[in-house]
Amino acid sequence: MPTKPTKILAIDPGTKELGVAVFSGEDLCYYAVKTFKRQGSERAQLAEISNYLIGIIQAYRPQILAIEKTNLIQKSAALLNLAAAEIKQTARLHEMAVYEYAPADIRRAICQSSKATKREMAKRIAERYPELSRYLRQPSRWGELYWANIFDAVAVGLVHLNEIDVSADGVLGQTL
Repeated sequence: MPTKPTKILAIDPGTKELGVAVFSGEDLCYYAVKTFKRQGSERAQLAEISNYLIGIIQAYRPQILAIEKTNLIQKSAALLNLAAAEIKQTARLHEMAVYEYAPADIRRAICQSSKATKREMAKRIAERYPELSRYLRQPSRWGELYWANIFDAVAVGLVHLNEIDVSADGVLGQTL
């Protein structure tokens, strides 16, 4: 009897823009960039992020959260670290397993180089998911940076999918 594919919520954390991708098995079933207005207290901003994620969780019922690790220590990154912690806590409250991946490990898994650029990684992802290729061609630098959040979220999800393949088969899964 076939089992239902694992659903993964993949996140590229941010306080202004959040990259989101939802996978059902290897199928990319939802992707978005959610923009948050920086208004109100930190607590209000974190609540807005959490409420958005709760909506995604309720709509797609993922079992796993795969998130890009934040390892920023500058004082200006304090809110980003709090946002990442809020995202992980929201997932745990919804009984989701949480996996974190370092940016260099993500680039290495997608492009076979930890020094690959975000653009190179986005091109690789668009080859696998052609529906994303329209986000590669942006008329402005702002547009490139904005839509890069989707590619980063999808990359995190792909790395987790690859990890599942490795643990299930004992060998590296499909080339990313």
